[in-house]
This record gives sequence, structure tokens and C-alpha cells, in this order.
Amino acid sequence: MKIAMISTSIILVGLIGLSFDQYNKHQVYKKELITLRNSYYLYSEVNQRAQMAQFKESPFINFSLPDLHGNTWTLENIKAKIKIIVLFSANDCATCLQEYILWKKINNVFNISDIQIIGINHDPKINSLINFKEDRKIEFPILHDPEDIIRKTLGWQNSPLRITLNENNEILEVEKSGSNLESQKTYLKQLKNWLFRTDDNQ
Repeated sequence: MKIAMISTSIILVGLIGLSFDQYNKHQVYKKELITLRNSYYLYSEVNQRAQMAQFKESPFINFSLPDLHGNTWTLENIKAKIKIIVLFSANDCATCLQEYILWKKINNVFNISDIQIIGINHDPKINSLINFKEDRKIEFPILHDPEDIIRKTLGWQNSPLRITLNENNEILEVEKSGSNLESQKTYLKQLKNWLFRTDDNQ
């Protein structure tokens, strides 16, 4: 009986030891996966920034797109000194809506003749887009690009994107939309610098 109990105890200790060993191996593997994933995201983010940076000072597409009321807009007809293009789809606008406070601040601080925000949506259908704008009380105009012409022409795959253009419709900056408040504060300061630089050149 004692021998059986001892044998059982030895087996249990062995199983517990094996379980701890498997657990430790699993934890190490899990950490390696997290490290690998983080490295991939970091590489992807850096790579995306590098791709976007190459468009700096390039002319933007002189688009001709309808708004939600059927009126046609062209880039040349938008006379603001600085234009902010918010490029998005309904699937990813949970991210672009994180900049809602930023949009409100821009509209409150700057005149529309100085800085204007224009949304460009590349979803195929327009019906849900009208409700989307009304439900979220988006104040700036939204244009519809159902053929996704802008992203295809520029070779972009990402969205949502915030694209800033100068008075000559050249790209000042391309950034992914995001919720980082410090980044948004920095962007507001940068907008003032760009605007004052534009006024100095006139």
C-alpha cells in the first residue's frame, strides 16, 4: 500500500513538473510571438511612414467628385490656403472619428478661407454615407469616390489618412488618422506654422 502511494506521489510530482515545464515553454513562446508581432507592427508603421514621406511636395490629384447632394467639387475650386483631406471608408472610420475633437478645434480656431477640411469616402454605395454624416454630426463636406480613384492613382492601400495640402495643392504631409492627443496638438501647431508661412509668401 505504501509502495503504491509512493509510486502515485512520484507520478503526480512528475506530471506537475511536466505541466510547469510545458507552462513555462508556453509562456516563452507567447512572449516570442508578442515580440515578433510588435516588431512587425513597428516595421509596418515605419515602412508606411517612409512610403508616405516620398509624396511630400508632390502635387495632389485634381479630382472631380460629387458631394452627398450631387454637387461636383474639384480641388482647384477649393480656395482655402490649407486643405485637409480626410480619406476614409465606413469600415475604418472608427479610427478616423478619433480625430473628431481635432476637426472641431480646427473649425473653431481657423477661418474656412484659411483652412478647410474635406472628407473623401471610397465606399461603393452612398446611401449609408448620408446617414453616417448626419448621425455623427460631421460638419465638413464629404465627397464620394466610389471607384477609389485617388488611392488607386497614388498607389495607396491605407486608410483612414489625413492629407494636408498647401495653397498650390502640393502635399505637405500624409498621416494615418489617430487618437494620440499629443500628436494632434503638434499637428495644430504645425497647421499654424504652415498657414503663417503661406501668409508671409503672399
